[in-house]
Amino acid sequence: MKNIISKEGWYIRTMFAYKRVICLLQAEEFFMNLKNIVFLTFVLLFFVSVGCKHGITSNSGLPPEAKNGLSLIGEWRSGCEERVKMVKKYYEYETSEYRKAYDLYIDAQIKCNTWIDTLIEDLQLGGKPSDRYNILLNEAKEKTENFDKYIKEVCASRVSRPRISVPINIEDIIKAIPDAVIKLWEIWRKVEKEKQKEIIELIREKKWRSFDDIK
Repeated sequence: MKNIISKEGWYIRTMFAYKRVICLLQAEEFFMNLKNIVFLTFVLLFFVSVGCKHGITSNSGLPPEAKNGLSLIGEWRSGCEERVKMVKKYYEYETSEYRKAYDLYIDAQIKCNTWIDTLIEDLQLGGKPSDRYNILLNEAKEKTENFDKYIKEVCASRVSRPRISVPINIEDIIKAIPDAVIKLWEIWRKVEKEKQKEIIELIREKKWRSFDDIK
């Protein structure tokens, strides 16, 4: 899971560095020294990189439960994209392994994107998750599991280790998704309309990309 800006340790260190930079900038002689300019450049790069690492996005003003649900939906997609990259690394387009992985990914992509569309529709209707929502969620999970299992099988033989290790555990994400989205649903009912619109757009951004677009 991605950490968020509220992590105390990171926040304290960042604020300390920020105040230090402000003090330096207020000193008239600061910009007269080339080394200081280089130092400032590295500090700015640090803020950018830490912001990316800790997931400082437009959802930073949302409640933690909403962030968690959105993060899981995004990790679901990211995990499968990582597996696509593995296939493209180890197999040529003409191979049977590549083609099967392609087909399995498309199956999962279609189901997951349809589930996301249904989630948005059900949220906007203001009611509880529909039967269609639950059916599509189960189908999306099944298709993803099929894709994940196949990638582990075919890519394990292409690396030195007996079992392949991937950064994102799809199985754990799939198990956590239902409860996390229900909590997101509860938050949706409590926040103002502007936050509801923000949640909808953030969910829509999590739709899966095509296999060919993943580099």
